[in-house]
Amino acid sequence: MKKSTELSFAEAFQKAASFCAYQERCKAEVRQKLNKFVLQDDFTESIISKLEEENYLNEERFCKEFVRGKLYGKSWGKIKIKAALQQKQVSQYLISTVLEEIDEEEYHRILLQVIEKKRKSLEPIDSPAKKSKLIHFAVSRGFEYGIILDNIKDDYNVY
Repeated sequence: MKKSTELSFAEAFQKAASFCAYQERCKAEVRQKLNKFVLQDDFTESIISKLEEENYLNEERFCKEFVRGKLYGKSWGKIKIKAALQQKQVSQYLISTVLEEIDEEEYHRILLQVIEKKRKSLEPIDSPAKKSKLIHFAVSRGFEYGIILDNIKDDYNVY
């Protein structure tokens, strides 16, 4: 819902700066926030540029923080993280760069934790069905199918 009075550049910049100072934001989130205000047409991009100049807004910093939060906090895999960043209109180059920085050993450790936690929550069922459920769950969390298979033994237990 838009407000009836038009904000000045300084007022809109201050609101956007506060929005960015609260937590890391991407350009799309700031643009969406600014669209809720009544502004002159050219203000939005000018405000975003000024936020970048004053280091309130930094897509690389946002991307790194986003990946860290989703990987360690929510235990998401690279596929799900990549999709979420694409939805936030982050550049493919930046997404690829930040995902390549993930430590592979740490990534595998997180995957093993996800699989083990799910395995413990499953009722005692036959091994092939349990393996299938574990694989499906890990895929739904955004982990790559090949890496999942590499981390589940043939006897359907986790390494």
